[in-house]
Amino acid sequence: MDGAPLNTIPAPAAPRNLRSPLDREVPPSRGPLLPTSLSRRAPRASYWTLLWAPSVAFLCLVFTVYMWPEVQLPDLSGLSASLGNNGIEVPPLDPVQWKRCIDLLPPPNGQYATRVKRLVEQLEHAHPAMWIAEPGASVEYFLGAFGVGSWSQSERPFLVAVASGAEEVIILTPKFEEGRARQRQLPGEIRVRWLTWSESESPYTLLMHDVGERALVFDGAVRTFIADGLRETHHATDDDTAHVLAGVRALRERKSEHEIELMRCANKFTLHAIRKTRARMKIGISESATRAILYEEMKYLGLSDYGALILFGQNAALPHGSGTDRFLQKGELVLIDAGGKWGGYVSDITRTFALPDSEISDEHLQVWEIVRRAQLAPSSLLRLLEMGDKPQYSWLDDRARETVKKGMAALGVPPAPDPDYTTFTHRLGHGIGLEGHESPYAVQGCLGDQVVLPGHTLTFEPGVYIPKGSKVGDKSLQGLGVRLEDVVVIREQEGRMRTEWLTGPVDKWGDV
Repeated sequence: MDGAPLNTIPAPAAPRNLRSPLDREVPPSRGPLLPTSLSRRAPRASYWTLLWAPSVAFLCLVFTVYMWPEVQLPDLSGLSASLGNNGIEVPPLDPVQWKRCIDLLPPPNGQYATRVKRLVEQLEHAHPAMWIAEPGASVEYFLGAFGVGSWSQSERPFLVAVASGAEEVIILTPKFEEGRARQRQLPGEIRVRWLTWSESESPYTLLMHDVGERALVFDGAVRTFIADGLRETHHATDDDTAHVLAGVRALRERKSEHEIELMRCANKFTLHAIRKTRARMKIGISESATRAILYEEMKYLGLSDYGALILFGQNAALPHGSGTDRFLQKGELVLIDAGGKWGGYVSDITRTFALPDSEISDEHLQVWEIVRRAQLAPSSLLRLLEMGDKPQYSWLDDRARETVKKGMAALGVPPAPDPDYTTFTHRLGHGIGLEGHESPYAVQGCLGDQVVLPGHTLTFEPGVYIPKGSKVGDKSLQGLGVRLEDVVVIREQEGRMRTEWLTGPVDKWGDV
């Protein structure tokens, strides 16, 4: 639709000199809200009122019909099924699952004490060491994501440390920030020791009294100036600590059943919000209006820290495009990539779809089907492996990429040398948990050499992207972007690795 956007219909101008019949009876600064003794005779509509009122009513009716998806209140029908404005029925949420998700929010007793104990064991594997972190996902993992208040990084060192040989958590904070830091509700099962430093002291020297002869193991989020300050004070290097850091990282990579269930809730709620949003969309709606609807739905479901990419038509040809607030045309696909948090754990769902009255070309539908098959391909590969095989994540990326390569070749896109990034321009997926992007990574190269292990959670998100003006493929494929994304859990069954889908996969075109 190349004309004026639907939400720019001008409001009718108010007729000049239009006065209430009661204006003659009361001061103009204050008209009566109800009939009074000053109303000596019944008011009569003027000639201009009789002409103007029907026109206003007609324009309001037109505005309501065409702008309904933009301005209506959300259909927040809770757990019941609902029928959207465009005729799409949204299946209800399971009330049993809803209650289960609520019940998951309090962490299991002893969870954080167990995590700290495992961290100490990792630090003692080779030689005594101290793990040091700044506020972030790793600190949330060991100290809890359910507390009130927040810690954040600043130019002053605020550190959390755990040393081998002592199952306690050391919190190093500027003295003037101690009161605020203590507002954070820490798990009672963890033994915490506070160290404070004044502005005239060195925080690094203070912490070194506890380090002693231990090696320093820095969390990946520790900034360079802090790591350098500690090394200089300790007169040490990070030699022989890489394997210790890998062991610490593995603690977060392999999720517990409680973590997996929190992620299941986050992803199912996010997918439900996408479905509800789709049911409220119509041709002509803008990307920003769609985002507003989606955020309403995600907020209603209790998700926090939510965000989304909303890309229509050619905007979706850039995988992480910011959009242009495009208005949806009949021949365009919709790409929604959304995520939020439930109990501190992140969701990540992408759906590419059309509305019931859209007119999508056969070529675009074929590309969508290629992407759907590519998303299923890694799971199929794992089912073909023998007991005892140790698949690597690069294998999964390669299988999805090969599926896209063959499918696009059939549509006239010549293949490139492996790994082929011609249209599938990014990795298959990334780990996910307390962070939206974390290890492991399903990608080619050294990061993809990591072995697939039970308890890993990651995204499968293949895509095809052909920007407008690209020299790739036929003109009918120009300005096209398709991606499907779901989170899977790696499970072990009789010595073989398998995938469990937290949402999806999409079975056929038309499903979301």
